[in-house]
Amino acid sequence: MFRPRELSYALGRTLVKEADHEERNGLLATDDGMMVAAGRASLNDESSRTIRAVAANVYMEYKLLLEKMRRVMQKEWR
Repeated sequence: MFRPRELSYALGRTLVKEADHEERNGLLATDDGMMVAAGRASLNDESSRTIRAVAANVYMEYKLLLEKMRRVMQKEWR
């Protein structure tokens, strides 16, 4: 599992990797292919930071929820 800062940094590198494009799309998906978060950022403003922060937050909340569900399922099987 990623930490929020690491994920935000990785998304930031993805968004600004190629400076010749003015807009970037970001997408987070699960191992099963389910979309968790998506966003578009323009490299000319501060929106890329916001997109990274929101996507990282959504991803971390998703992972926490998934872990809680796994723990509940394990308790039920005991």
